[in-house]
Amino acid sequence: MLLVIDQKMEGEVRERMLVSYYRYSAARSSADSNMDDICKLLRSTGYSSQPGAKRPPSYPESYFQRVPINEAFISMVIGRLRSDDIYNQVSAYPLPEHRSTALANQAAMLYVISIYMGITVNLADAWEPYKAAKTALNNTLDLSNVREQASRYATVSERVHAQVQQFLKEGYLREEMVLDNIPRLLNCLRDCNVA
Repeated sequence: MLLVIDQKMEGEVRERMLVSYYRYSAARSSADSNMDDICKLLRSTGYSSQPGAKRPPSYPESYFQRVPINEAFISMVIGRLRSDDIYNQVSAYPLPEHRSTALANQAAMLYVISIYMGITVNLADAWEPYKAAKTALNNTLDLSNVREQASRYATVSERVHAQVQQFLKEGYLREEMVLDNIPRLLNCLRDCNVA
């Protein structure tokens, strides 16, 4: 949410909105007001979403450091995302080659977080300051790796397409046929979802 705020509202605009709110609200007289923390969090970062604008040094790390988060909590969240099936997808994709599909949604949360519809990020630019992330991205986009993955999925797609065509013939999917072939049909569905 902090990145969305920074991308959609310039720092000066945020600061003026806070001052305006503070002047005209009753919360300023409250002793337990969090106004100082909110001002600290939303003050200008120097970031500009204008085309050609340079990224400020240590951005967005310095922005996120404005509000400290318990490191033990972060470690627990990352550990859970890495090792547990939080969406219970493994039972639907039991084969080892399907595991990456089963865990893809939660794995994405470790690296790329969808923060709002329509907000896109060019990872080659965003990950430039991060050596490990840039190396991982370059390995993923390596031409030989892309060819290997495309070839593998093309082979699976051709195979499952033929199976699906067989299943979709008129009169083939009768009730007794479906009940007698549930494992075969589910395996075909899983392969279709993975491919």
